[in-house]
Amino acid sequence: MSDKADREGFVVVYPQGTGFIRTVWNAGFCCSDASPQGGDDLEFFRELIAKLKVTLDIDPNRIYVAGFSNGGMMAYSLAARMPDVIAAAAVISATDGIRIIGNGHALNIPEPSAPVPLIGFHGMKDSHLPYYGGAGVRTKDVLEFFSVAESLSIWVRANGCDPLPARDSRRDGAVIIDTYACRENADIIFYSIRDGGHAWPVEGDCMGRGECVPATDVIWNFFRAHPKLR
Repeated sequence: MSDKADREGFVVVYPQGTGFIRTVWNAGFCCSDASPQGGDDLEFFRELIAKLKVTLDIDPNRIYVAGFSNGGMMAYSLAARMPDVIAAAAVISATDGIRIIGNGHALNIPEPSAPVPLIGFHGMKDSHLPYYGGAGVRTKDVLEFFSVAESLSIWVRANGCDPLPARDSRRDGAVIIDTYACRENADIIFYSIRDGGHAWPVEGDCMGRGECVPATDVIWNFFRAHPKLR
């Protein structure tokens, strides 16, 4: 995002999670060290944003959150829990809920208390957070992830959307774009990348991992079209 921020003139901030082996976020349902330890990352973000409002000249109506993988889970969680602050969210290769293998107990974000515009991207060949749900390569015998459809259903309800999106495809079907008609300009747009894996999509030829969408550019265009709804 740094090059894009320099060109477009917006502030970009990269917070750091916690953990012993690898740094992660406590999204309320995942992941690794952060969630069992109960780190209050929600409060961390509230304090961080409050500080940035004081130290930097930022528009309080244009505060956005974007994340990849566990960072995308945190973006889902922040949008659900802080719709008074977050104007729009972008999620890449992420989910907003899990099920514990063995007992089927589900953990997920709370029902959003207000609509938040959302844009998302997910590779249909993602082996870490499977597009159609289930266990990933690192979570076998432990937990299963919500599918893309199940994750989106929470937001379709919250944003008052028609459950049947308008569907478009590009690059001979390599990219499928679902656009949901929602109330109050609370748009939901989701990019499914046919050959995409667990990666941040970039412009390319749709081969290999299927990285053929300039996600950074698409996200910024979506964000700047969506100031805070309230």
